[in-house]
Amino acid sequence: MMGLRFKSISTRLSALYATMFAAAMVCISTALYLTIDHAAGAQVERQLVSSGAVYDRIWQQRAAQLRDAASLLAKDFGFLEALATGDQETEFSALENLRNRLGAQTAFIVSVDGEVTGLSDRRMEEQAAALWYALDAGQLSGVATIGDRARQVVAAPIMAPSLYG
Repeated sequence: MMGLRFKSISTRLSALYATMFAAAMVCISTALYLTIDHAAGAQVERQLVSSGAVYDRIWQQRAAQLRDAASLLAKDFGFLEALATGDQETEFSALENLRNRLGAQTAFIVSVDGEVTGLSDRRMEEQAAALWYALDAGQLSGVATIGDRARQVVAAPIMAPSLYG
């Protein structure tokens, strides 16, 4: 404004006030933007934490449901008898029944020697057999890739009468 020449004082004052008003509006707009940005970021963070807690709880409930059902089957006398006698038809039937009852994608047995029972896809069998190392280390739940998909996996030890799988 210093380089500009105005003919009247009222024009100078008008230009000065307009410039001051514009500068004040820019400052207010910037302050509002930063405040809203901070508040929105905090709100999104709270929502994500809340959603994560709900998802974690659902995950734990599903794992408990799967673990309970697997433990029940692992202790079932008829199932244990089928394993002891090598009755694969009964083994497959019990696994299929468990899978259908739980709405699970797969149900299978990994024996102590790493042999997989209950899967028909050879590639899925190889992926399931790789779980033996985690199971041998005592890990009974987690996430594993089986059939090109990440899946929630739980296990229950089968004692027939010694550890079978």
